[in-house]
Amino acid sequence: METIEQLRESLQETTRLKTQAERHRQESELLLDGMQAVLKSGVPSEMFAQMFDVFRQLLPCNYCFVLEPSKPGWLCCTACSEGRFLATEWQVGALFRRVLQGSTLATFRIDKLPEWQAQPEAMRYEVGSALYSPVELQDFTAILVLTSREVGGFSNSDKSLVERFSSLVAQTMTSVRAKLLQLENQQLRQAKEKAESELVHAEKMASIGQLAAGVAHEINNPMGFIFSNSSTLRQYVDDISQLLSMMERWVDSTEEPTADQLKQCLAGFRALWRDLDIGFLREDMASLLDDNDAGLERIKDIVTALRSFSRQDKGTREAADINSGLELTLKMVMNELKYKAEIVTDLQPLPLVYCQAGRLNQVWMNILVNASHAIDNFGTITLKTEPTEDGILVSISDTGCGIPKASLARIFDPFYTTKDVGEGTGLGLSISYSIIEQHGGRIDVESEINSGTCFRIYLPTAMPVGLEEGVVEGEADVE
Repeated sequence: METIEQLRESLQETTRLKTQAERHRQESELLLDGMQAVLKSGVPSEMFAQMFDVFRQLLPCNYCFVLEPSKPGWLCCTACSEGRFLATEWQVGALFRRVLQGSTLATFRIDKLPEWQAQPEAMRYEVGSALYSPVELQDFTAILVLTSREVGGFSNSDKSLVERFSSLVAQTMTSVRAKLLQLENQQLRQAKEKAESELVHAEKMASIGQLAAGVAHEINNPMGFIFSNSSTLRQYVDDISQLLSMMERWVDSTEEPTADQLKQCLAGFRALWRDLDIGFLREDMASLLDDNDAGLERIKDIVTALRSFSRQDKGTREAADINSGLELTLKMVMNELKYKAEIVTDLQPLPLVYCQAGRLNQVWMNILVNASHAIDNFGTITLKTEPTEDGILVSISDTGCGIPKASLARIFDPFYTTKDVGEGTGLGLSISYSIIEQHGGRIDVESEINSGTCFRIYLPTAMPVGLEEGVVEGEADVE
């Protein structure tokens, strides 16, 4: 039977183990809560502050900071609990080399250590001892430093505690850096997309500027005959007003006309009808009004097409009819084409394509303008569409000068152009290629010198899963 003394010792051991287990439980819960708080933080200073707060609750430390390799043989403080050590540089001596090799060390006093000699003396007065632990980050090893005001402030159990949780610290730090990198990449991507959109929109407006003379000519033609017709119609109205004035005298008269007066009025009315040739006026007025309607409709089409190509695309995708887009684009660039080529169209019925129609129209514009510039005298530009098994095929061919083989391999490279200096930026086909690619399609080119060039563009009817929502705009730069 156990003696009272043995029972007392057993009870004390049980109490000690229970206390130790409770302490470990509290430490684990505290560290887990701290790690979760770190991962929820969105600002670097908050992330490190949360992590350091965990250690300051677990251990008797006054400062916490992290040293990372900066240059050969040196470390730099990249994070600190109170900023006292931030940006300070530390030479890698024997102590730090041991830590970087994987050892967790606790120093009894720091005033004699070479690593601390380069630090301000006032700072050394606030630190009596320190504990160092290696932290494996993504591609290098850093050192976590915990300091105490007391000489010999850290025990073996503190050292064991840091060793126990160093892997969690490393995982947390890696997660923090991954989160920061993700945020940084997202910001860079957004900045890149914004800059790209602004650049390409500027290029698009410059392209429309190059076509402005042709567009103005296309508008001036109907405007010219509308003004001419309006002048003629005004003269016709004046002539008809003479008849109406003659009738007005008798309509407003309160006296009944005599037979002679009616006979005289009818004779005068017939004479004026013949002199004015009212029958011709009536037919010509209808013709002039029809011509004006056609001219106004032409102006409306040109303005609509111009607005379609000049506005910023909202970036949304909708089911669109590619044939309609091709016809709209032809209206926009017709003045550029009609003096250089006969336009032949073979547009077969197509399924709707889930796309950004405005940006695809920019592709058609780029290729059509290129085709017109490739024709020296007068040729033919052919547009053909046809459905495929899971998409559509658009073919745009010309009878121009063709593209040399040496240039054919580079026509989609950014800023590559065969035009003279100052006449093109070399972005048109590059951006067109990007637009087609980001719609999940492909663009192929066949060309033969002095025979012509054919662009074949395949587009799927449904947008492939995983493609980004935004695609870049294009402009009508020509090669």
